[in-house]
Amino acid sequence: MAEVGKKVKKITLRGLARVAAKTAIGLGLFGVIFLAVGFILATPPRYDGFAVSPVLLGADGEPLYVGISADQELAIPLSLDRMGEIFPRIAVAVEDKRFFSHPGVDPLALARAAFQNIKNRRVISGASTITVQLVRLSQPRPRNLWSKMVEFFQALRLERELGKDEILTVYLNRAPFGGNVRGVGAAAAIYFGKSPADLTLGESAVLVALLRGPSIYRPDRWPGRAKVRRDMVLSILRGKGAISEGDERRARLEPVTGKRFSPPRKAPHLAAYLLDPAESPRWRWGAEGYAGVPTSVDPALQENLEKRLLVALGPFPGEVNGAGILVSNRTGRVLAYVGGVRREGPTFHVDNARSRRSPGSTLKPFVYLAAFADGKLGPSSLLADSPLGLGGDAPRNFDGEYRGPVAAGVALSESLNVPAVRVLRLIGEERALEVLREAGFTVPEGRAFGDSLVLGGMETSMLELAGAYATLARGGEAVRPGFDPGGHYLGPRIFSGEAVWLINESLLSPRLLGPGLSGESLAIKSGTSISLRDAWLAAYDPAHTLVLWLGDPSGRSHKGLTGLASLSAAGVQFMHDLGPRPLWPDPPDGLERFRACPVSGEPASPFCPGSRWAWRIKSLAKSHPCRLHLRRNGQTVTAWPPELSRLTRGPGHFPVRPGPGPQVVSPKPGAQVVMDGQNPHLQLKSEGAVGLVHWYLDDRFVGTADKRATITIEPGPGPHKVSLMDSLNMTARSEFTVVEKDSPKVADKDTPLPIID
Repeated sequence: MAEVGKKVKKITLRGLARVAAKTAIGLGLFGVIFLAVGFILATPPRYDGFAVSPVLLGADGEPLYVGISADQELAIPLSLDRMGEIFPRIAVAVEDKRFFSHPGVDPLALARAAFQNIKNRRVISGASTITVQLVRLSQPRPRNLWSKMVEFFQALRLERELGKDEILTVYLNRAPFGGNVRGVGAAAAIYFGKSPADLTLGESAVLVALLRGPSIYRPDRWPGRAKVRRDMVLSILRGKGAISEGDERRARLEPVTGKRFSPPRKAPHLAAYLLDPAESPRWRWGAEGYAGVPTSVDPALQENLEKRLLVALGPFPGEVNGAGILVSNRTGRVLAYVGGVRREGPTFHVDNARSRRSPGSTLKPFVYLAAFADGKLGPSSLLADSPLGLGGDAPRNFDGEYRGPVAAGVALSESLNVPAVRVLRLIGEERALEVLREAGFTVPEGRAFGDSLVLGGMETSMLELAGAYATLARGGEAVRPGFDPGGHYLGPRIFSGEAVWLINESLLSPRLLGPGLSGESLAIKSGTSISLRDAWLAAYDPAHTLVLWLGDPSGRSHKGLTGLASLSAAGVQFMHDLGPRPLWPDPPDGLERFRACPVSGEPASPFCPGSRWAWRIKSLAKSHPCRLHLRRNGQTVTAWPPELSRLTRGPGHFPVRPGPGPQVVSPKPGAQVVMDGQNPHLQLKSEGAVGLVHWYLDDRFVGTADKRATITIEPGPGPHKVSLMDSLNMTARSEFTVVEKDSPKVADKDTPLPIID
């Protein structure tokens, strides 16, 4: 009986073993089938398509302006390489150290989590990989066991569709970082005012800490908590060998200040111009162009232009705003765009760079350009700055005075109104409008402007002015400014290179800028609209074109709002900030120099009161000599035209230059002046000047004297420059060097040096 019992027991144990084995195999097969079916049936989540912020990018690829996404969040989309080296590396080390080796689910992490949770009889550890976290962010579910199983299956499928770098990129762009901050690009900007690529190790550790508790560890609200969690992250990194002991020590010393920065908001008017509304399908991850609109705007130049404009606005009330555009003449790209520098008030939203305003005198160069190109005038040609012969109410100059006989080039550089009207009438309004259209201005169809065309009667925009003046800077080749960093906005030649060169030469007038502003090699044209509503300045050289504006967007006038006085300092100083200016090109082959009468500007005759060098276009040159100075009854007479004849009689006649122009005779150009320390004075003398002479030393005004008088200065040792301007606005200069009497430079007795007294 006992033996039978043993047999039964033995048979039963074998049966149980077989049953257990079959059960295990069955469960294993079921598990495999379950996993296979789950993997096959699991639909990977739509990981893309989430809302991102509309972003305007600068020429350096960094955000200039960031808006709010359709989900009312700040989310600056970045590629992995623009996140820098530190943050992605330590994020992986802390969040998912086997990220680059597991298939989406980490079996080792699962086993560890299961053991720790069973041992402690509560959940103390998870096993979510970065891929699983991305699945959870893309398709939120209730937190339960079934949801975890689905997320694991979807993670496996997602890894089959995407590469590791893409998964990491999407995750770091979608992860929440507290409040409405989404993604590392926005987090770095808001909490540290930086790009992720510029974060330190300590700052990167703060953001990694936020991945585990976006609300708990926000450094702007809970800097103490953020610091504790950051130090824990640093300890984890040190324990995993991801950073050195020295790195950890230095990172722990970095303060957590609790600051919150504003998102990038440079060039807001350009952003409004170029960016679609946040609700546009474009601003979804993965859509075409979702990473931002690239522009050619240089952030440093943008910031500097805003600073210069704010200084220029200093004397004016808050309603007056300023705008400016800088264009690269080499490509036609816009390098800086300020639609309104003051960011408060009811008119801040107005983009003054595109608004149509009265341009004042800024269209005058293009009217003169037509006259030069057609051979009707040259820079030396005589024009009458007088009201006679115009009929009706003749326009006055800004200072309310008339200057009488004046050369066309001088009339242009000084922006005289009556001569400009005479030039407009000479070429005709249709010809003037034709040139303005070719220059890129929008000309209303079927509208007659009359004389007001050159006085600010035809409205235009700063963007159009910038393109037109850049066309002058390029010698007549068309420029239509644009914002694409890879674009070239240059067109064919539209104007005579010879005529444009003459215009540029006429506008090279540093003497107009006043003391302390060195404008050599810089072409300047200002403009002021009627009743002081708009102040303009165009400044350009072969490399860059700058257009500035001050005014009240509501159209009200303001005392002192004039182009040259209000903007010359800002314009010249900004152009100086760009670095050394390139040289202007030599005169085109189609130009020639000739000896001109200093009054009429025509080829000098034996009866003219001297002569001076002037430029003219060869193919349009007239051979007849000066018709202003004639010989009658054995005497030389001046046959003034009717518009000048009555104004040039009697004691109030206009001055006429008797010779070739003023010269500085002390100190002579190139002289080396030996100064005695006990008598450091130097006399400034001139010849050939007319009327009062204004003297400048190193671009600093030192005094005014009669043409026969002298000015005393005390220059120190070293190189210097003196310049003068007389009553006919003619200039002269002299560069010299001052050395002390006992200086080694004058010790060579074999080389006598001039001593100027």
